[in-house]
Amino acid sequence: MTADNKAIVVAVHDFNTDKLPAPDYVSAAMAKLNKDIRTIVAETPGIPTFLLAYCCSAGTK
Repeated sequence: MTADNKAIVVAVHDFNTDKLPAPDYVSAAMAKLNKDIRTIVAETPGIPTFLLAYCCSAGTK
């Protein structure tokens, strides 16, 4: 709950970079992240807050 007694909703979004197009994986990852964030913002009432967490082993074998 927030300080003003409103519920907080947490949505976990899996951002897997394993299947992004080559040759520029970094640009492809940023484009996907921006698109996904825009979609979430467009579909979420109120003002969404994002907490981005990165796993250093993401997309590795």
